[in-house]
Amino acid sequence: MPRYFVIAAVLIVCGIAIIVRAGYLIAKEKDYWMAVDSLNVKKDSIPMYPVRGDILADNGEVLASSVPEYRLVMDFRSYEKDSTMLRRDKFRRYLSIMLDLDTLCRSMHAVFPDIDTLQLREHIIKGFHKNSSTWFIYPGRVSYIQYAKLMQQPFFNEDAQRKGFRADPFEVRKKPFGSLAGRFVGDLEIRGKKNIGRTGLELTMDSVLRGQMGRKHKEKVLNKFVDAVDREPVNGYNVETTLNVTMQEICEKTLREHLELYQEKEGGVEFGLCILMEVATGDVKAISSLTNKDGKFYDINDQAITYRTEPGSVFKPMSFLIAFDEGHLHMNDLVNVGNGRKKFYGQTMTDHNVGSGGYGTLTAEMCIANSSNIGVATFIDRFYSSNPQHYIDKLLEIGVGEDLKVPIPNYRKPRIKAPNNLLQGEYWAKTDLPWMSYGYVTQLAPINTLTFYNGIANNGKLMRPRFIKALTLNGEVVKEYEPVVLRERMAQHDEAIRNIQQCLRSVVTKGVGVRYSSKRIHIAGKTGTAVDYSGGKRNNTRFVSFAGYFPYESPKYSCIVCVKKTAPAAGGRHCEPIFVEIAETVLAQELQRNYQTAKDSTHTATPIVACGNMNAASRVLNGIGISYREKGLPSVHEWGTAELENREIVLERTEQPEHVIPNLKGYGVRDAVFRLERMGLKVKCIGQGHVVGQSLRPGHAIQEGERIVLTLGHSSMRTNTAADSLQQKAEKVAHNDSVLSSRQRNDSTNVKKAKDKREKKPEPQKIPKKEQKQAVSSENRPILTNKNKRT
Repeated sequence: MPRYFVIAAVLIVCGIAIIVRAGYLIAKEKDYWMAVDSLNVKKDSIPMYPVRGDILADNGEVLASSVPEYRLVMDFRSYEKDSTMLRRDKFRRYLSIMLDLDTLCRSMHAVFPDIDTLQLREHIIKGFHKNSSTWFIYPGRVSYIQYAKLMQQPFFNEDAQRKGFRADPFEVRKKPFGSLAGRFVGDLEIRGKKNIGRTGLELTMDSVLRGQMGRKHKEKVLNKFVDAVDREPVNGYNVETTLNVTMQEICEKTLREHLELYQEKEGGVEFGLCILMEVATGDVKAISSLTNKDGKFYDINDQAITYRTEPGSVFKPMSFLIAFDEGHLHMNDLVNVGNGRKKFYGQTMTDHNVGSGGYGTLTAEMCIANSSNIGVATFIDRFYSSNPQHYIDKLLEIGVGEDLKVPIPNYRKPRIKAPNNLLQGEYWAKTDLPWMSYGYVTQLAPINTLTFYNGIANNGKLMRPRFIKALTLNGEVVKEYEPVVLRERMAQHDEAIRNIQQCLRSVVTKGVGVRYSSKRIHIAGKTGTAVDYSGGKRNNTRFVSFAGYFPYESPKYSCIVCVKKTAPAAGGRHCEPIFVEIAETVLAQELQRNYQTAKDSTHTATPIVACGNMNAASRVLNGIGISYREKGLPSVHEWGTAELENREIVLERTEQPEHVIPNLKGYGVRDAVFRLERMGLKVKCIGQGHVVGQSLRPGHAIQEGERIVLTLGHSSMRTNTAADSLQQKAEKVAHNDSVLSSRQRNDSTNVKKAKDKREKKPEPQKIPKKEQKQAVSSENRPILTNKNKRT
């Protein structure tokens, strides 16, 4: 009974103590523990940022990628609310930092040699006294490689976070190719720790590039905070584009060089653009828009996509395609354009050669080739003046007004004026049709113009320009963007397409583009010049262009080049040279010559094989398919000679004692030096080629530290005519070296003796005064020369 009483008493006392302690905590320490609960004992809903996807070229090369960078920070602040606990925590932090401060500074200096350890020490102490929660210990951001190296150093490879160190991560967008296709790829806008697309593909594909955020919270376990992941982040998809890095570089470089040249010589260049497209698929291989900024040109705008304007004469083939397809027009139909000046409904239209008397009578083909405004307008007005809406409808049928749904911000689809679709304030005039027929009264972006020419090159199959091929994640294709066919047939009759192809070829063979056409490849295309319209009137600015494709016989690429500058300006003069240079360079990159046709299988030259390592020689001969024969010792002996016997290579392996000099004639210099140095000799080489002479004759017994001179030459393995003279030269060089070394030894001995002699100076002797006077008088006498003696 007493035993149970004691146990009950103990339990009662413990219970009373627990109740008293709980009451004390509730009454006295409530505020403190509520503060502790709010200070990171548990942190809920912390965002976890995904890795932004990469933007890739057509072959997987990275155009834009996200890499982590870090800011190195020390947190000296104590979050204790109780004054006693605050002093204790601050003292603990001070001791932990001071004990490891030298180690921290040395580790920082090991990774960042520009850091002065004493200055860093003072800087950290200053931050501690300021009780800063964000005290940077390195002025800028560090790369991931630097961060990983730092975390392997003392102090950082331990529990550095507990001592106040932390690394704040940042995601940085890097472009390995610099500004190449910079506007097409786009850039980011930083909002806190988020990167949001601002321009280019970074903006239009932002939703798939940025991924999905995750969530986590921190819990305190065993006096340490650990991450508890609630939802894993999903990294962004990689966007694989159709852009080709090599072609993009060709287009940008060529365009920039010509624009800078035009600006230097003529001035007034506002911008230039270029688009290169693959004919079969519509893949955009290169796109560049360069804007003038203080005489230099930068890719800062998207004029190739966003600049919608009157296209000029590049519109003429679109008008003629309709007329050809409906049977109204034929290649040899004639039209009189007179002296280059004609009135349509009271308005005067002129040709570009009005000053030289005009073209007179032209065929339909030569109207395109010579870019006659009057010729094209006369035909189109003759066929469609009674029903201009039908002409507009046919333009839409061939895809001229197609919305291409370009995945680049601010793309502007075509604006084609029509009698049945007028905007507020517009009206249809009789002059609209003839002027529209050659590129006015309608507005197209350059990408739309090129799409039409790409369809002509593709025999009437109109493709939508493709900028994105696929979305990938972890090497697997998530979504693929197939080429889209907008029109299987732009025209009902294939002959209409062939007529336009022939007209475009005539432009560069016998029309306005012949002067600047290529002499290396066959191209086809059309020049264009449009007078800029702003402020309600025409001004002195021109928008000139050249659109076409190459090679003409089997079109592979289509291209458009446009330049906006003040007059004088012309598509043939300012755009066609850029087009031609791009076409020639692109095709030269893809040129693959078949060298097998030039191989001489009858007279095959036997290669010269140097003596030396026979194992290496046999591997090379086997690799290039040259037959040979081996004789002598088995293959365990690696050294030997190579000879020719009846046009057959013979490899003979030899054996020689290691303590004597081998015969090195015919050796390659690498094998010779390797073998001699392995035998303990010092080697000196003279000349170039393989070994033709050696200072120490074969069979010479090797002495420790001995030197050998190898003479190199270019005599073949078949003959050794110059070997004797070169051998003598090598021996002479070796003899001179030995004589020089002996002289150096003698000189050093003499110097040592002279030095010892200077150190042992004799004591000065006392000379009688009479002898001193004689010495002085003798010193003042003139010295007799041989001439004085003869006198």
